[in-house]
Amino acid sequence: MADPRQQQGRDGEQRDRILGGLLGVHCGDSLGATFERGSHPLTAGETHERSAANGGLMRCLPTALARRHDETRHRETVLISSVTHREARCLDAATAYNDIAHFLLEGEQPHRAIDRAVSRLAGYEHDGRARAVILEGRNRSTMPIQPGGYVLTSLEIAVWAVCQPRPAEEVLIEVGNAGGDADTNGAIAGGLLGVRDGVRAWPARWVDALQRAAELRRLAEDLRAVRQAA
Repeated sequence: MADPRQQQGRDGEQRDRILGGLLGVHCGDSLGATFERGSHPLTAGETHERSAANGGLMRCLPTALARRHDETRHRETVLISSVTHREARCLDAATAYNDIAHFLLEGEQPHRAIDRAVSRLAGYEHDGRARAVILEGRNRSTMPIQPGGYVLTSLEIAVWAVCQPRPAEEVLIEVGNAGGDADTNGAIAGGLLGVRDGVRAWPARWVDALQRAAELRRLAEDLRAVRQAA
């Protein structure tokens, strides 16, 4: 008969592997704190200096698409990031990113959307680091050369990407080919590029290969309805 403690250990390990595969190391660790130690979900995200990874930034875009009002968008963005990434740079990056997306959705050109988002930073930023990388990304001609999982590098890549006057497909391929944390950086940059150019920016061969593409289209309609109702 199997030792119940061994089975419990295997179950816990399998759960951790599933969480890790779905959400990444930082997300899995934070959710593990919620499940195992009884932490409140909104305080599970780490806050130490070395915890400024990009998972919260990757997840926050739907709030920008659904929420037109600044206060609601900012509050919900912070809550979403805090589940896994509660460090100050993560919160500032996610909020600024969602402001950029919001202004793009309202019809602003990329540089103007970025400038307006930067002007809002004074109302909530913890320090000036997010502002600095946004301005760097806005003005640089080449992509940042360290495409890792650091949240401010990912933000700078996304800002750089959306300012490029090239087709979204071409820019996103360049982000992916840079290596590093390519999938997450691609998701973050692709979010702004998609809001900038619309669904027609993406080649049909990509869209047709997506899992749950029909579900994503329905969710897009739902987000649009929420935004219009606000």
